[in-house]
Amino acid sequence: MSLLDDVSIVVTPNGYKAGTLYGVLPTATLGSEQVTNGDFATNLDSWGIAGNSDADHTVTWTSQGARYQSTTTSPTLLLFQNTLTSGKTYKFTVDIAYTSGTIKLQTGSGGSLFNPTLVEGTNTFYFTASNTQFLFIRSSANVDVLIDNVSIKEWTSSDMDVTRATAATRVDENGLVNYAEVLKDSILTGNNSTFDTGIGDWVTYNGATLTHSTDKLEVTLVSAESGATITTNTLISGGQAGKLLKISADIWRGTTTDTAFKIYIGNVQEDVTITNTQTNYVVYLTPSTTSGLFIYRAGSGNTGTFYVDNVKVEEVTRNNVPRIDYTGGGCPHILAEPQRTNLITYSEDFSNSYWTKSGASVTSGFTSPSATNNAFKLVENTSNSNHQVYRNTITTTGSFSNTIFVKAAERSKIRLNSGSSSESVSFNLSNGTIISQTGATGKIVSMLNGWYKCTISWNVTSVAAQYLLLGILDDSGNASYTGNGSSGVYIWGAQFEVGSYPTSYIPTSGSAVTRNKDVFTRDGIGSLIGQTEGTIFVDFDYTPHSLNYESIVSLQGTTSAQYLECYFNSLNKINVGIYNGGAVQLSFVSATQTAGNKKIAIAYKANDFAIYLNGTQVHTDNSGSVPLLSKLGLGSDFASSNYQLSQPIKQLQVYKTALTDLQIESITSWTSFSEMANALNYTIY
Repeated sequence: MSLLDDVSIVVTPNGYKAGTLYGVLPTATLGSEQVTNGDFATNLDSWGIAGNSDADHTVTWTSQGARYQSTTTSPTLLLFQNTLTSGKTYKFTVDIAYTSGTIKLQTGSGGSLFNPTLVEGTNTFYFTASNTQFLFIRSSANVDVLIDNVSIKEWTSSDMDVTRATAATRVDENGLVNYAEVLKDSILTGNNSTFDTGIGDWVTYNGATLTHSTDKLEVTLVSAESGATITTNTLISGGQAGKLLKISADIWRGTTTDTAFKIYIGNVQEDVTITNTQTNYVVYLTPSTTSGLFIYRAGSGNTGTFYVDNVKVEEVTRNNVPRIDYTGGGCPHILAEPQRTNLITYSEDFSNSYWTKSGASVTSGFTSPSATNNAFKLVENTSNSNHQVYRNTITTTGSFSNTIFVKAAERSKIRLNSGSSSESVSFNLSNGTIISQTGATGKIVSMLNGWYKCTISWNVTSVAAQYLLLGILDDSGNASYTGNGSSGVYIWGAQFEVGSYPTSYIPTSGSAVTRNKDVFTRDGIGSLIGQTEGTIFVDFDYTPHSLNYESIVSLQGTTSAQYLECYFNSLNKINVGIYNGGAVQLSFVSATQTAGNKKIAIAYKANDFAIYLNGTQVHTDNSGSVPLLSKLGLGSDFASSNYQLSQPIKQLQVYKTALTDLQIESITSWTSFSEMANALNYTIY
């Protein structure tokens, strides 16, 4: 029997969009049409109509589709059909043409789980039905709308729904720390962007002169505040007000000696410092009022020229974007983490008075792990003392973790403290090693261009002040020494979080910021999950944590009494449970797990259960029944919303058969994606 014949779901770090992590298998398929007379070919046959008896509500047939008109202000049902199956996932499309007002799609009589507002043009949605009915409902007063080409087909795929509802960072394929985000095409095109043949719609600002210089915009300054702007009609008025925009532009000096410039859009701005080298500057701004894009000198100054090229204004989506993380290099993984808050309110601005500098000072303008010039250098003074930067963050008991990105300059050794010398870790930035650790656990991860992510975790049982404190060490490893006034290290991205282990970086700029937990789920896929027998396999990396329950994978049926769960308990032991009708069918607790890669497989069949870990059978059971299962959770648990995996997930596989011992030993022994691909006869491009 070939593994390829039996695998029904494969999810690996691959493609994604906001709210979705694409699966490898199965290839998405559409079922038969569920809507009758969805094109309203000659009449309104097969459609239920509600509200038509009221003089304020009319549904009529036209050659362009069903026309709905209403002047009432109360919610009104329009058209409906009862053609869905509860628990199945569907693809819905409809063409909408508004004269006035808005309407919504609703599934079921409650409609609270899925009722998006329909926009002008073709609408496409994916949803899981909660009962048999779908309908249109009036969303505003004075509605006049044409509805046409309604289609609903069952949608089968392994794509995971992703929910986080906040922005979050990851390490990208280039080794840079940045937000996981999805960008729309730039609002600017042609000569408004690249200046290949002219200056486009750009106009002077405060008297500057604009000219086309080969393939760039040349701005000639006068002594007053000067620069360039693009007309409003091509920007904010296009509907971008209130949206997060990524503005990027190449800006560099010609003959002017001024360096302080601003990028301004709508009613928000950010300062940039330019040089005489063509440099791409990137800012993220959310305008709330309509206005144009400005690139200009900050205040009056010298005359002369500067240049602009390669301008983009892109709408950014960050919430619910899956994080494909490349920390450590090599193959990527799916990053799933619990909710955490960075209590450091100025995580990157070490010049702010929020940070206390003792025996040291900071200077700005260095390239950080995010590839922007926002890193600082911590420079020792000439005193015979400690040379450090710190912040008193919280006074309490519990488990805590500090993170900071550091790069060697003239000094290559540092120490992170909790604020007390009884909890500290010393790091060597020249070779990426831990020198020593006392009362705490440290970790150092190599980043790009000599940067390291240094972390320290500790636990306190009596109320005390907890700090993020970084101190420079001399070549002999001493914290107190006579400095030379110029040596130091580069620093960026500080984080203090409540928790027994550190998580990914959460940027802040004036207040604490919370990243919600990552939830990966898929509903309505009972056809892809073995109902009488099956196997589920997960490959992930594990770092032991205390006082934390972490879900690895879970399956659930239509009720909470039917589920399979696999999770770590607070003692770093793997727990597996299968429940049918609320009764335990399988229960297993492993030995205490150490750090490293884990490949776990669970095979189930009536009176025949087996669990494998890294190629070794660790448990069997010959008594128990199998529940009907239709929901999949990766790194999250349907049985308990508190269970959340914080480990890098490499792949998930679901089989509709209980694999043989030899097959399970094979998949739990694979050491690489290539080995797995060869075994399943995949082609890697």
